[in-house]
Amino acid sequence: MKYPFLPKSNRHLKAGQFWPVPLADGRYACGRVIDVMPPEETDLHVPNLGTRSFLAGLMDWVGENPPADRDLEGALLIDQGVAHIGAIAVGGSCILGERPLQADGISPLLWVTPMSLGDRTRYLYQGFRRVREADPTECTPYFGLSAWSKPYLQARANLRFVDGQLPADDYQTYAPFGPDSA
Repeated sequence: MKYPFLPKSNRHLKAGQFWPVPLADGRYACGRVIDVMPPEETDLHVPNLGTRSFLAGLMDWVGENPPADRDLEGALLIDQGVAHIGAIAVGGSCILGERPLQADGISPLLWVTPMSLGDRTRYLYQGFRRVREADPTECTPYFGLSAWSKPYLQARANLRFVDGQLPADDYQTYAPFGPDSA
């Protein structure tokens, strides 16, 4: 893959790719591709915009310049949500590069499906992968997967890094999430 690039679909997106999120004070936060659902797969429990969606993440990183691979070393994943590829272009951004998530011990966060009228079974997911039926004790600590509007990531980053607000759903305030949690 040749960087930088602005995706027109999720076809060339890969977990670990990152882009700058311009902040209101002139600094930058970092968005990251966390997961991409293959177009041939569908799951009624996962918000999906087809070839235009991916699982985006906000990293616990802020800098005076756009992020580079080496800047992201050790940065934690704060939040994730299903985003439209247009979220990458907010503020004039594009994908700048790729750093494997595994290099920093990052994996998609766990989440539990909401209970619906037609199906009272709740499932535990990690990113777009269904892990198993959720145990009732897991239904409280894990949030559902949210769908983000195009400007949401930038607004969320401004709240945290410019305004200094730690939203109540900030994953760092909860138990660690990762492959060993499932």
